[in-house]
Amino acid sequence: QLPARREPPPFGDPALGEPLTAACGGCHGDRGVSHDPVVPSLAGQEPNYLVDAIRAYRDHERSHEDMVTDRTDEEIEHIAAFYAVQQSGAAVDREEPVRTMAAKCDRCHGRGVQNTAMAVPTLNGQNRDYLVDVMKQYRDDDRGSSMLHKMSSGFSDPMIEALADHYAAESPR
Repeated sequence: QLPARREPPPFGDPALGEPLTAACGGCHGDRGVSHDPVVPSLAGQEPNYLVDAIRAYRDHERSHEDMVTDRTDEEIEHIAAFYAVQQSGAAVDREEPVRTMAAKCDRCHGRGVQNTAMAVPTLNGQNRDYLVDVMKQYRDDDRGSSMLHKMSSGFSDPMIEALADHYAAESPR
């Protein structure tokens, strides 16, 4: 069940904010519903929080290489108003094909990853039940990696089981 759609905030104009979100939509989704588990959804978000967060990026109190930082206070209020009134949705599309989800996991866990700064295991050929248990532990924040918790926080049990099936069936090399 989705939460009720928010009323427009007392500041900003959602209609003026929409065109200002063109660059945001590439990561956060067209209307603020992200389909990438490491990118937050902005749809239905509390508008004062959004204003504060966007200003923090602009003022370099927060940093991320892809964040747009050249917005005026008025533009930021319009952007926040636009996202605040959008219908929120699940961060992860439960109908997304398992191969698409596995491709996201493979960014770090894939066979060809050669980044020596990251010590991450290959998932291919791992025991299915082990993978299910571990992915649920990460999802439920019962295991140490905050990055994996963030990545898997929207995964349903069926999605975890499908990913585990996928990796258990793949050869380790």
